[in-house]
Amino acid sequence: MDDDFYQSVQWRQIREQCIELCCGLDLYSLYKGRIEYGYTVHHIRPAHFAPQLRLVQSNLIYLTESNHKLIHSLYEHGQYEKTAALLLKLKENFIKGGNRGQAENFLVKND
Repeated sequence: MDDDFYQSVQWRQIREQCIELCCGLDLYSLYKGRIEYGYTVHHIRPAHFAPQLRLVQSNLIYLTESNHKLIHSLYEHGQYEKTAALLLKLKENFIKGGNRGQAENFLVKND
């Protein structure tokens, strides 16, 4: 990864905004019915595949370290598109719900 990027003022600002928009919560855990605080800001569309999205807020989600590892494992095992689409929808619905997770706006039906 690009160490200079992750030390930049732009990254630190967008990272803090992401944490604030997610209310410090891991939105994937919330989707799974657990309330857990995040640890890592994750690029839904990875920075090395889509560098133009590195600083796009809608491409970022806050995750626990264990969920971050799980998401990367899913990506690596053929579930990239499905997982990325779910994460994008979770973030979008959480924001639409006023950042407070109104259940009817937040839940995504499992396919």
